[in-house]
Amino acid sequence: MQVHHILDEIVMGGMVLETNMGEILKHVDAKNLMERKEGAIFSNSSPGKGVHNAALAAKGAMSNIAAKIRT
Repeated sequence: MQVHHILDEIVMGGMVLETNMGEILKHVDAKNLMERKEGAIFSNSSPGKGVHNAALAAKGAMSNIAAKIRT
């Protein structure tokens, strides 16, 4: 599935978005980190709180990614 993450960063809707490998890997790493955090939240919380905690973690991770993109 790593290949799909990389292709998602390079191409969208048939258009090349990014060709700089450093930038691509930075975003793929951020996406992987977010997925690991979500997995930890689901495994460490009760079922009722899992979705809420995962949503909060995703919001935080997306804010971090957006901040990195702006810089």
